[in-house]
Amino acid sequence: MVFLFTLCFQQEVEKFTDLEKLYLYLQLPSGLSSAEKSDQNAMSSSRAQQMHAFSWIRNTLEEHPETSLPKQEVYDEYK
Repeated sequence: MVFLFTLCFQQEVEKFTDLEKLYLYLQLPSGLSSAEKSDQNAMSSSRAQQMHAFSWIRNTLEEHPETSLPKQEVYDEYK
């Protein structure tokens, strides 16, 4: 049952644009404190704030296939 869920989830994620995948990745847990997690949950509950984040990503970041940034570093810059 878990395998089927994982397969379905993976197929859905493959349909996302690169920006949507990046935003999803940035939402993954990264060992934040309870207060930071609460702040992050409040942010993700607001569609307007999500659109602001998408806009920031589009206007600030560039895709470089050979470059990888730690997600916490990107999140700190966003904050």
